[in-house]
Amino acid sequence: MIIQKYTLREMISPFFMGFSVVTFLLVMDFLLDYLELILEKGVAVLTVLKLFVLGLGWMVALSIPCGVLVGTLMTFGRMSQDNEILALRASGISLIALLRPAFAWGAFWTLALLLFHNFVLPWSNQQFAQLMLDVTRKKPAAQLEEGVFIDAFSGHRILFDELDARTGEIRGIKILDFERSKRLQTTTADRGRLTYQPANDLLLMDLEDGEINEVPDDAADAGTLRRTTFRSHRIAIGGASEDLARRTRKPGSREMTAGQLRSQIQTLEEKRDTAYEKQDDQLKALGYSGVEEFAAFVEPPTPWHKTLKDILRSTPVRAKPPPDHCFVGPPALRTLENFKTAKMQINAADKRAGQFRVEYHKKFSISFACLVFVLLGAPLGILTRRGGVRAGFMSVAFFLFYYLCLVGGEQLADRQLLWPWLGMWIANIVLGVLGLVLTVRVFDLVLPWRRHA
Repeated sequence: MIIQKYTLREMISPFFMGFSVVTFLLVMDFLLDYLELILEKGVAVLTVLKLFVLGLGWMVALSIPCGVLVGTLMTFGRMSQDNEILALRASGISLIALLRPAFAWGAFWTLALLLFHNFVLPWSNQQFAQLMLDVTRKKPAAQLEEGVFIDAFSGHRILFDELDARTGEIRGIKILDFERSKRLQTTTADRGRLTYQPANDLLLMDLEDGEINEVPDDAADAGTLRRTTFRSHRIAIGGASEDLARRTRKPGSREMTAGQLRSQIQTLEEKRDTAYEKQDDQLKALGYSGVEEFAAFVEPPTPWHKTLKDILRSTPVRAKPPPDHCFVGPPALRTLENFKTAKMQINAADKRAGQFRVEYHKKFSISFACLVFVLLGAPLGILTRRGGVRAGFMSVAFFLFYYLCLVGGEQLADRQLLWPWLGMWIANIVLGVLGLVLTVRVFDLVLPWRRHA
């Protein structure tokens, strides 16, 4: 019992060191964005501080597994380097007794992260998104960028060569107006100023030294261009904060608990099944017995290894002349359009449900990474006999591999190139297998094929 308490106590300090280092590295990546809100966008310091604290949620979720890895690897590496493990084994204390507190430590953080991912992180994401909406409504200019076309406002596309969000000064303004008429109206100006009226939700642009170009609606003036120059001109855009708020809203899947994600997945699966039934009905109305017969008439021919699902998802609907019993004419065209609509509904439901599945599996895979890192870190520290800073760098290297696999797996799963469960668990599987192999070496187990040799 004394040895187990000693092992556990030795793990605490390097755990917090690894946790702090990774959190600091992740924070540095976003620190400039928060400083920009204060220095350039003019957002209140207290508001930015709240955003910073709420934005720490996903960083903490990643830093804890890395802290577990650093703590385990450094502790057992130092004990092996100082021959403490050799002395303990000579005293009759088994490695299982030494590893038991490490796995208990990992299990504690696994349970803590499961609760964190399921309750705390969705709440913090909701609060972060809501606060960003409040910032947008109070100061829309804080969400505008210079040098790119802004499509957030309905009926307008806006480009600023230079934008000072704190003072509202703008230069090199180009505005495409689709709202006033069916004709495109283009407004350019050398300089101007942005102001916002919260009471009316109006974004005002007071422009100076510019011109307005538009094509008249009158048929008599067709082919002419009307140009108007101005010394000063005001453009008012209504509903500016709401338009920006819709653009900056956080993805809903990250604001849901596991139960809510399962409910959304079930709803999307029901919609997909309904769309499949509609698709089959439309195919039969076109004269095909089912999707298999329809696939035989799709052009161009698809490779043998592509499944029917791939065909219907990626290949445009260009059927050869259908069988003789298929009717022709406008009803057939409408049926074909209905089929394409059902196919798009299936693909959209599959993609959205896949994104929810990715988020669902992520909650569990990151949590169980704590146990995987204990399984990897303990035998790796014993075998390498590396403690201190060198073990810390080794831990960061393994965590970097885990992080890249996690991000890459999420991207591939979101694009439906990997199963969601595989994309989120592949890093745990690879590192877990490596940990088992190292554990076998530590315990000097004789594998069956060696016994027969």
